[in-house]
Amino acid sequence: MPTPGGSGGLEGLYALFIGPLMPEALLAPTLLTWRLLGYYLFIALGAYLFLHQLHQRRADRAPPY
Repeated sequence: MPTPGGSGGLEGLYALFIGPLMPEALLAPTLLTWRLLGYYLFIALGAYLFLHQLHQRRADRAPPY
């Protein structure tokens, strides 16, 4: 079953390919940073822009009292 954003599979591949190139203590922090910047940041940005547009459209339709 596919997972959102390839969760699990991409982390495993990251550890497999990047792990030998860096100290083990840095693997988890860099992995979390990579996922935050490469995946979750865009979800948060999209949610913000969607809510901003929704608010703008509602404000445009409000009666002019």
